[in-house]
Amino acid sequence: MTLSISSTSINQTSQLGMETRITLSIIDGGLAWLDWAMSDQQARYDFKDETELVSSVQQGLHTSSLCYLPNLGLLVSPIKLMTLGASLPILAKAESEKMSPDQDGELRQILVENNLRTQQDLADGLNLLKQLEVDQAYIFDALNFEGRLTLYSLYRSTIDSKADSDLQKEAAAFAIEQAFSCHEFCDYFQIYLLLSRQKSSLNKEERLERAKNCLSKLLPLLFGSLDSVQTSGIPAPAEISPLIQRWSLMGKRLGFQNISSALLEILKQVDYEEQPISYWEKTISAYLDTAKSFIAISTPVYAWINQAGNGCTVGYKTKDKQAELIVQDGLISLRSFKVISQTNDN
Repeated sequence: MTLSISSTSINQTSQLGMETRITLSIIDGGLAWLDWAMSDQQARYDFKDETELVSSVQQGLHTSSLCYLPNLGLLVSPIKLMTLGASLPILAKAESEKMSPDQDGELRQILVENNLRTQQDLADGLNLLKQLEVDQAYIFDALNFEGRLTLYSLYRSTIDSKADSDLQKEAAAFAIEQAFSCHEFCDYFQIYLLLSRQKSSLNKEERLERAKNCLSKLLPLLFGSLDSVQTSGIPAPAEISPLIQRWSLMGKRLGFQNISSALLEILKQVDYEEQPISYWEKTISAYLDTAKSFIAISTPVYAWINQAGNGCTVGYKTKDKQAELIVQDGLISLRSFKVISQTNDN
């Protein structure tokens, strides 16, 4: 028998950390596999750390990177569970025992604070598509877990939006025409609503024409906004700024995961107007350069692993600027960047 972590032999469950033991108990068959691996004479396993152990056990036993907590209705990566700290025992208890109303409130707060979405949450995102009358569109035929999370985020944004249902359906119809993926649909939906707010006096035909003009003019200018910093795995938050500094020395920009997200974030900062191409080239360049410079000299104020366990969001904030990065698939990309208006500050 050889079960080791970072070349240290594991002979007893007590040698593992609390988070690892609880996470293995959540994975169906996880603790049974551990007992077998520690006792079987033919077993040979070496993991670089305990996070790799739990993720490998989940994937190996169930050919899925996500474990399911049926009582909570929660699909989540063991990698994410390992980051929950003191909240993990509460989550595990809630899965195995009926909780009081007060405990239910505490559980809901834990889910919100850790950006965990239940199956009921994700169903709200799917129901939004029905309300918008686009649920039959082909781009949703192969919707994966991350796509459902993206739809839930869109659902939450519509709750805060002042747009009426007819305008939202109009935006959805426009987004379906433009998008080739769920992520793009969510971006173009928000872009249409954003453009509509910027010129609220326009009628439907004028709104559509303005949105199409915006995309045809600006999207070709955003090809240079897709550069992402290449990295191995998910670096520690403190390692990201030096990586971006080195990337900058190579003359490269820090860009977005996709072109629709780049357009959405820039339009959140700059109203679309009929301006010469040179104006928009300078505006886009200034936006990207300012974002890169800000992050390169800043210290992260928060970081969290996503629910799927395959990426990380890192946030930066000062009194006048804030940004988020996505670290996923070996790339570091902008998620958002904005200059915070000081006009309403006391």
